[in-house]
Amino acid sequence: RRGLPVRPGDRLLLCSDGLTDLVADDVIAHELWAHDPPDACRVLVQRALDAGGHDNVTVGAFRVVEDVAAELRPAPDTRVPAGSMA
Repeated sequence: RRGLPVRPGDRLLLCSDGLTDLVADDVIAHELWAHDPPDACRVLVQRALDAGGHDNVTVGAFRVVEDVAAELRPAPDTRVPAGSMA
């Protein structure tokens, strides 16, 4: 099984070549780290459009966070139904 090792705080980008063909990698990296993910998406799409935007531009930006879901899950219900006690 293979995967990408990530840590809390890492940023990930999923995008089409409509972005990478028109915006330099160092500019993409800067904008990805300079903004929260939703704003980074808007800024990067605008950068591609400003550079000519001759192709569709799709951008998804993500910030890796700690797994807080385990802390938010309710405790399991360990009660025994009354009808099953004899």
